[in-house]
Amino acid sequence: MRRLQGIGIGFFAAVLLFNGVAVAASVTKTIDVTYRNIKLAVNGREFVPKDVNNSVVEPFIYNGTTYVPIRAVSQALNQRVTWDGDTSTVYIGISNDVVVWRADLNHDGVDDKIVLEPYIRDHSADLGAVLTVYTNDTDIKLFSAEDNVAHVGWDGFYLYKNGDNTYLFNWRPAIYTGTGNYEYEIFSFNENGEKNVFDSGSYEFEAYDFFNELEAVDEFISYIRKVNNYLIQSYLLVDTDKGYLMYGAPDSPHAEPFIPAWLFSD
Repeated sequence: MRRLQGIGIGFFAAVLLFNGVAVAASVTKTIDVTYRNIKLAVNGREFVPKDVNNSVVEPFIYNGTTYVPIRAVSQALNQRVTWDGDTSTVYIGISNDVVVWRADLNHDGVDDKIVLEPYIRDHSADLGAVLTVYTNDTDIKLFSAEDNVAHVGWDGFYLYKNGDNTYLFNWRPAIYTGTGNYEYEIFSFNENGEKNVFDSGSYEFEAYDFFNELEAVDEFISYIRKVNNYLIQSYLLVDTDKGYLMYGAPDSPHAEPFIPAWLFSD
């Protein structure tokens, strides 16, 4: 057991995490906590929490509750964490319009602003979002797309890097009552805001007949490998692949190339 003084909400929170706000009174006190070499597993994989300086931060127990570093665990769950010092508020997930990235998508040498605008879907509590690109960090809209539920509308937007150029990569694997259509489109914009398509593809199949045709299976595997090759050079912006909204930003773990795991099933 160790004694800690001045534990702040910006550093630790209870293991219960949610999209919303965590608030606590501004109080400094000394507490006795217990360290038991507590390990964390996120989605079945061991996860070592670290602070912004990449130093390991060990969870502890206080009064029967396990406390973990809120930033590290939230980011492991692909939730952005921001701190508002004026109101002493920790925001987990999307609180309002979020600038998820800046990238030069019209190839004019100036980064454009990519914003995720959340909303609550009609007749449900599900979180949806609109992805909008604004030219050169202004309020001039270059492109906008609204998400849909997983595997129905667009399923994911990524930033694809090809040499010195950056593109939007829209990946849409959809299945409707036995019919599949896996589409992708990689594009940038010209000076007039019109799309310049770098590459696109589509693979349509009937699920009930698909696995009885070896030639079709080989074609599908070849197609998925092509998509995989693009994805491993891409960075997550927003995706509904797991059935819920997730997104990446330069300050999250998904600032590295992000791959939906199921795509690699050969």
